[in-house]
Amino acid sequence: MAQFRAPAALPSLILAAALLVGGLAVHQASAIRAGAVRAPVVVTVDFARVLAALEARAAAEARLRQLDEELRGEETRRRTAAEQAIEKMRGLSDRPREDAARMDAESVANMHAIRLEQYRLFMRERIDQEKSLVLQDLHRTVRQELARLCELRGYDIVITDDSQREITVRRDANVPREAQVVQQISAQRILHTRTAADVTDELIDRMNTAFANR
Repeated sequence: MAQFRAPAALPSLILAAALLVGGLAVHQASAIRAGAVRAPVVVTVDFARVLAALEARAAAEARLRQLDEELRGEETRRRTAAEQAIEKMRGLSDRPREDAARMDAESVANMHAIRLEQYRLFMRERIDQEKSLVLQDLHRTVRQELARLCELRGYDIVITDDSQREITVRRDANVPREAQVVQQISAQRILHTRTAADVTDELIDRMNTAFANR
């Protein structure tokens, strides 16, 4: 029986393949040692603490208080006018209902009462809108400063740190206490983080310095 003979070129091909695989492994190891392949750098930020410490927020809240005072001043003026109109209407209550002066006084009093209620609705809507715009602007500013900080320090990922937030229960809530606890546990992002990974203070310092020098 004739014996099978491998082609003369086969050992050379096997040797070349082995050398190629070996070379790739050496190249990958060298790349890792050289830092070409690295794990992402992850840091944390306590967003609630950032907002509480920002001078920009303090300035925005001062503007909101001023706006609230202006709106409440206008509300007081309108309420006084409504009270005066109602008092005048009551002064004519002994006249017949068909009396022109009484009917006119009632119409004016109703008009003032309606306008007062409309203004109160407008005032609440205006304050709520301004507060939401302030928070949106602060959130956008924080993200922009975080992007610059990550570029400067080489951070890849920033995670909101809520590991220090305590689980609380409200007795006056309509939600069962167990459900409240489960909801808060499910919503928690981080259970533990190293202090060295927290960049909250650095972010606050950078943002307050930028606000002071604007």
